Amino acid sequence: MKSNTYIRWLLIIILFGGILMASCGTPKPILNPAINIDTLYLRVHYDNSIDSTFVTIFDQRLNNSISRFNKQHQSFRAIRSDTASSHFMNIEIDTIRIVSSGNVTGSAIASTIGLVGLPLLLLNTDADFVIFFWVTPMNYTKMTVSLSTNINKSKLDKIPMAATSSGYFANYEKRTIRQSKAFEDFLYHLLMQMEYKYDLRRQ
Repeated sequence: MKSNTYIRWLLIIILFGGILMASCGTPKPILNPAINIDTLYLRVHYDNSIDSTFVTIFDQRLNNSISRFNKQHQSFRAIRSDTASSHFMNIEIDTIRIVSSGNVTGSAIASTIGLVGLPLLLLNTDADFVIFFWVTPMNYTKMTVSLSTNINKSKLDKIPMAATSSGYFANYEKRTIRQSKAFEDFLYHLLMQMEYKYDLRRQ
């Protein structure tokens, strides 16, 4: 009986720990509203470990996000410039990972355990609740974002961020396309959010 109680409390702790972690928001770069910004320069650097094929694909997506933003912007425009010395946002792209077919298979097996095996285990321990889970293999692009000191109002000097997409239901090539599009959308929405908060604080 005691072992069943321990299992119940362990599962409850894991469940609420996951909820708490999910609720913690990711910090975002914040522009200083006291500074007049008509152009935000983007300095972009890819880690040397990233395959050149990925650099070509994702660099085009990055340019797309800038073009989309400049069609919508109200306060400032975004321009790529690796030599800008002020009024810039630095984007260090550290990792681009596209899940392999093996990872997809492993996630499917883990999900089967989480959706079937774990509920059956709890039922066998006479638990009065049921917990289940599934695992989604994720493609991701990890990056570090920072603003030049003259326009930075963020709490952190360097902010780790990531764009993600699901690795299910596609071959490797399509997973790459899906992740590059997620990267484009992530940067576009980041710029839009930054502009929105900048305008809000200047009112």
